[in-house]
Parts: sequence; structure tokens; C-alpha cells
Amino acid sequence: MNIQNVPGKAELKTSAEIASRIIILSYLCYIAIEQDDAPVAVDFLKTHNLWNQCSPTEKEFFQKPLSQEEKTLISWRLESIWMMLWIINMVEDPGLPVQEIQIDEVLTRIPAFMEDPGDFIKYARTRDVADIIEVRDMVTQLHSVVSRKSDKQSKPGGLHPAVLAERNHALEWVTYSLMEWDAIDTHS
Repeated sequence: MNIQNVPGKAELKTSAEIASRIIILSYLCYIAIEQDDAPVAVDFLKTHNLWNQCSPTEKEFFQKPLSQEEKTLISWRLESIWMMLWIINMVEDPGLPVQEIQIDEVLTRIPAFMEDPGDFIKYARTRDVADIIEVRDMVTQLHSVVSRKSDKQSKPGGLHPAVLAERNHALEWVTYSLMEWDAIDTHS
């Protein structure tokens, strides 16, 4: 059951919003590697009515030369994509946040490059809200523990801080319907 904006419950983004965000982030990750293809990616997003769903920061990234630091930041979005794929039932178990997800794991679950994402977005269905909230609460708690460590390089329990931050980012965005993507800060 897909519960949306029910009083006393999490106010989830719609499954179409989540699937659209996955596509946007996928193309952003792509241009971080193949920056010369940024105009093609922008045209694709515009053609499929996704450009207006890009955040202001994402639009800026798509339209300028990226620094190495920005490319690295963008590459971590793969972890947000992975978490959102779990939310829309495209991943059975996201696994513990102890290692980075491999790009091939994501690519097998999303439309091929330049393929119309319409069906992917149309047929996306979110998991039960209780399952999403349970995972969000667990990831938030783990992220809080890792963030409080004085030595940011340590990995208590093998937990990967950057993986946790990105999964937390995705879960926060999905479960707070009025929150904009750029407004979430889970890297502190």
C-alpha cells in the first residue's frame, strides 16, 4: 500500500517522483564521468520532462565544467540511487552500508542510457511506508553514531560514513515530501 501525506504518517514523495529522481541522478553521475556529454544529457532530461525536476545545484552541475571535488561528490549519489531503488522495489535488500555499491548493480535496474524512462517512472511502486520508515530510522541512527566519531576516518562496525550519508540523504528526501533535494545536509 502506498500511503501519501496521511496525518501521523511519513509524508512520502510519490513513486513517480522517486523514479524521476533516480533517472536525474543517474544522468548526473554519467556526466561526472563523461562531461562532454552534458548537453546531450540535458536535452534528454528536457525531452522527458525531467529537467524541471532537477534541483538548482544539479542544473548548475549539468551546465558547467566540474571540478574533481564536484565529480567525487556526484559519484556518491550512486548510493542515494541504490537506496531509492530499494524504496521502489527494484532492489530486494540494500545491504548494510559497509561498502560502496558497484555501478553495474545500478545499471541493471534502470533504463539504458538514452532509453525512454517513461515506463520505469510510470510503473514504479513504493514499498510499504512502515518498511521505509524502519530503514530510515535505522540509517539515521547509524549515520548519527558514525558522524559523532571524533576520527571521521574510522568505520565503527565496518560502517562506511559516505555510504550512510547518501542513503540517509535519499531516505530523508523520500520521507519528507516538502523537503527539496538540495535542502538536505547529511554530510556534517
